Amino acid sequence: MRVESQKDQNVHMWHQMIGVPILNVAFGTVRDLINFILFKSEFRTKVGEETGEREREMSNAAQIPTSFGHELRACLRCRLVKTYDQFRESGCENCPFFKMDEDHERVVDCTTPNFNGIISMMDPSRSWAARWLRIGRFVPGCYTLAVSEALPEDLQNLCEEERVQYVPPKR
Repeated sequence: MRVESQKDQNVHMWHQMIGVPILNVAFGTVRDLINFILFKSEFRTKVGEETGEREREMSNAAQIPTSFGHELRACLRCRLVKTYDQFRESGCENCPFFKMDEDHERVVDCTTPNFNGIISMMDPSRSWAARWLRIGRFVPGCYTLAVSEALPEDLQNLCEEERVQYVPPKR
């Protein structure tokens, strides 16, 4: 007879609560983290949030990057991370006023391949990391911890016209 460890019992309990198996919670690689996010389409919470608000929030989530490495880019305003092709096809879910999906040169102007780290945010309203990084009002998705470039001045002016906050990177 096998005695389950406390960790095994906790994993089993969470599996029963949310209906999907819990992977290793301490994600070792970005790939592990992305695989966990892919479960979002199956994720259903049973802990007091049966209102459907959670499901609506997940349906508004940003696209998850489809590849890794030099193809990844980060939005200079909101720091959302996607591939160049994803920005070109659907723009930035947080910054639709940049109209990257309509003007492909805007993708190069509004995004950068130079960024540090990636965090995945599934529940913006409850994530302390999202509040700390000031991305708590954005859609669920993958974000960079920091970008090193600033938005071009004309795009900063566009943010002002749209009354959207832009915080330049710290030097």
